[in-house]
Amino acid sequence: MRQSAFVWAVLAVGVCAALEIAATSATRIGAGSRGDGAHVAAPAHAAWGTALARLTSAIEREDRASLLSDWRAAYAVGLASHRWEPLITLGDAAQRIAILDHQREPFRREARAAYLLALRTARRAQSDEGLMATADAFERLGDAEMATQVRRLAAHVHANASHP
Repeated sequence: MRQSAFVWAVLAVGVCAALEIAATSATRIGAGSRGDGAHVAAPAHAAWGTALARLTSAIEREDRASLLSDWRAAYAVGLASHRWEPLITLGDAAQRIAILDHQREPFRREARAAYLLALRTARRAQSDEGLMATADAFERLGDAEMATQVRRLAAHVHANASHP
């Protein structure tokens, strides 16, 4: 029981830190805007690649000592990207971590949360590709009902894009 409480405490602190870092990162990325309305995204993309590589390495090594800090860092950068792709990748990583962890449920919830954020992001972008990828992610999580609902939404978005 004590280990479970510790995991929850670490996850809570991690999520709070990730949200704070994401807000700060989003502000910095926005500050790098060029005058033509396009954002300079290269530093954010590089940060995501680095954070993802560190997280993937920790998972592959089953390095529980650095896993949570690497997860928090990757989550913050992925969230700050405002893109559905990193969020799905984070959800998939959370599922891999859940397999390693004796307390699987906390990271399965993290996977669900990442997929829900990906769903919201893809929906805002009206990306049928993003919605289908999110549906597949929910399928991997074992939530066939949610996957079906998201596929319906993707079909609706695709139909509206085809007939303006």
